[in-house]
Amino acid sequence: MKKIRLVGQVFYIKRDKTQFRSEESNVKKIGKISIVVLTVLFAGLAFMSTIKPARATIGGSLYWSGYTFLGTDSFYGTASIVAYVNGSTVKLLIPVTSSPHSYVNVTSINIIFETGLNKTFNYSPVVKIISGETKYFEVSFTANQNELSNLVAHTYTVYVNFIKPDATTDKFTKDWDDFNPDYKFVVYSGDQKDIKELAAKCSVYSNLYSYVYTTQARVLAFQANAEVSQASILLNRGDFAGAKTHYGAAVTLYEQALDYEGEKGTQQQDAEMNAMLTEADAAMISAQALANQAYGYILFGLGWILIGIGVIIYGSKKPKAS
Repeated sequence: MKKIRLVGQVFYIKRDKTQFRSEESNVKKIGKISIVVLTVLFAGLAFMSTIKPARATIGGSLYWSGYTFLGTDSFYGTASIVAYVNGSTVKLLIPVTSSPHSYVNVTSINIIFETGLNKTFNYSPVVKIISGETKYFEVSFTANQNELSNLVAHTYTVYVNFIKPDATTDKFTKDWDDFNPDYKFVVYSGDQKDIKELAAKCSVYSNLYSYVYTTQARVLAFQANAEVSQASILLNRGDFAGAKTHYGAAVTLYEQALDYEGEKGTQQQDAEMNAMLTEADAAMISAQALANQAYGYILFGLGWILIGIGVIIYGSKKPKAS
């Protein structure tokens, strides 16, 4: 007999041993059923894991070729870009691998940009990829500034569409930033292409600035540096025509500075060398004169010494008066 007190009242609950045995038996039955169910579920999952669906996967890298520029451009921020000049041909290799224990028939590939532009490449007949095999799909299209603005670095997604062995279709996708390395896509204008070439020349010439010694050449190089700074400001504003003009002016000034240094610098060095040689010759002549004078003094002194010796000898041999 168990006694329970609740809010000032006492209740008595009577439970016999038969009830306890019955409830214990029910718990054990439920436990056994749960174990059986879980065993069946795990077995089913294990069986399903052995069934490998037909899939295609895109490789970890895209292979671009024929590009105008590859790297970072401050106008587009810190992201790496792959740039093609407007009107040029974009070439891209896309590696595709089938999953193990299956095969796929690739029917098409799509490159869809964030603007909605869809570049589609169809394959007829389809391209079969067997288990564990990787095939490279070469796609190409024309870089068009009217389709993709040169003021934006564009993102994109690659789609590989294929048919599975059961004749159903499927696709595999990969975004631009899932590739390693990852590049945003840019269409350069003609001015941007020229800017890259001019800026590279300026960088080389700027490194030669420390070898400029003549005053006029240093003034020209200083003016060139100012033009580069102005070009950089305009470039960041998106004024590509203006930036190109200033970069071009900088290259011209750098070349004038180096030409002046090459011509006048050589003349100045020759003049300095001639002056040094003249001074050296004068010093040598002066030294020779001093040497000759010293020799004269020595000879003069020796002459007096000899005269003195002669007088002494003559005096010693002169007969004395009786």
